[in-house]
Amino acid sequence: MPEHVVLRQVGVGAYGDVWLARSATGIPRAVKVIRRERFEHERIYEREFDGLKRFEPVSRAHPGLVDVLQVGRSDEESQFYYVMELADPADADGDFGPETYVPQTLRQWLQTRGPLSVADCARVGAAVADALAFMHQRGLVHRDIKPSNIIFVAGQPKLADVGLVTGVQEARSFVGTEGYIPPEGPGTPQADLYALDKVLYEMVTGRSRLDFPDLPREWLQRPPAEQFGELNETILRACAPEPVERHASAAELRDELLLVEAGHSVRKLRRRERRLALWRRLGVGVSAAALLAIGLAWFERGRAERANRRAAEESALRARAAAQERVARAAFYAADMNLAQQAMAAGNYGRAASLLDAHRPQDGGPDFRGFEWHHFHERMRGGKSRVAGRAPEPGVSGGRQQRWRLPVFRRLRRHPARVVPRIVERNTALVVARQFRGGDDSRRRRATAGVGAGSTAANSRPRSGHRPLAKRPGARFAQPGVQSWRRPAAARCGYDPV
Repeated sequence: MPEHVVLRQVGVGAYGDVWLARSATGIPRAVKVIRRERFEHERIYEREFDGLKRFEPVSRAHPGLVDVLQVGRSDEESQFYYVMELADPADADGDFGPETYVPQTLRQWLQTRGPLSVADCARVGAAVADALAFMHQRGLVHRDIKPSNIIFVAGQPKLADVGLVTGVQEARSFVGTEGYIPPEGPGTPQADLYALDKVLYEMVTGRSRLDFPDLPREWLQRPPAEQFGELNETILRACAPEPVERHASAAELRDELLLVEAGHSVRKLRRRERRLALWRRLGVGVSAAALLAIGLAWFERGRAERANRRAAEESALRARAAAQERVARAAFYAADMNLAQQAMAAGNYGRAASLLDAHRPQDGGPDFRGFEWHHFHERMRGGKSRVAGRAPEPGVSGGRQQRWRLPVFRRLRRHPARVVPRIVERNTALVVARQFRGGDDSRRRRATAGVGAGSTAANSRPRSGHRPLAKRPGARFAQPGVQSWRRPAAARCGYDPV
């Protein structure tokens, strides 16, 4: 150990000895020497050195960790060492003497002065818990928390004996001291907290950790009784058999100990935390339900919009199909009426009758027939024209009287006796005019001959109350030679002007 003078041995460990030494500047130091001969396997020896290399960079970064000032290794002598700051002397007066020096550890304190007060116990435990939180944040675990490894330097408690310090992912070996190891085994941050709370039990009761959780009844009446009960509540939680029931981290344990030191209630804090956790869960549940309701409403709205869109499209398609059907029916009807007219003109009344029957409305169905259908139908019957004001056929248009679309039939309802002869005369004239314009000379001669020879007395004689068609003023088609044969043609078509 260069630059250090070894004075005497002050401690013995499982893997090494602690010596009192003086540096070149005259400052007393503690030096721990680890020898290879005390290890059964080389792997365990190297594990100790690896733990030291991990701990040395962070040891001087926190006041709750003992400062490692120097590290040395000698492979020829199969040993390594590290120099640390020296703990306070255990003498009551605090005087330092190399010959009588005994380090002030927590174990030494409990043996000589008895249990600590609740406030001092909370203060020491909070300091050690804060140091553990610092180590755990950097991925290190101590694995050997006990009263003899907690020293006091200038009155400040610090974690010492860093021989078992290792990484969290590498702490697989079963090491530690009996009574401080949790049921699940050592080597985890939860195991360090379990060991620290066993130390708290020893500090506040002065009894062995093997007596946990026994507690004499009179201890609950120790002043201050309420503060002692709060500390006991913290210890019971930290030493719970199941890891999930303990403190989640060293920082949480430190905060509770600080509350106890300040005289506040840990029980009230936990009740508030439970209520807060309950409200948080309820809030999460309500939020999830609200999000679910919003999602369902959005889904239903989208589905309704899609259904409405499809219904609108289907309605438009149906309306378009109905319009196309109406156009097709009108075209079909016009074509059939044209064919019926041609068939009647050619004397093929059977063909005309079949074309007219094809447009009769079905039972309860719509009636698309116009005036021309009834006109041709009356011609086929050969009877009198009762088109205007005729009674509807059974099942046609719901049994209601058909309202004609032509403007002339609006007047027909008011003056039937005056309008019917005009309608008959007009349609008869149209038929004759078509024959006259479209026929040859022989047809024209037959029509002209029918005026003088083919007419009968019944057809040529006007009925009472009506004038002959040829003598009516303002009659249409007043071309020369037409008026003389209009009535016989009308008679031959089967119309009676009455």
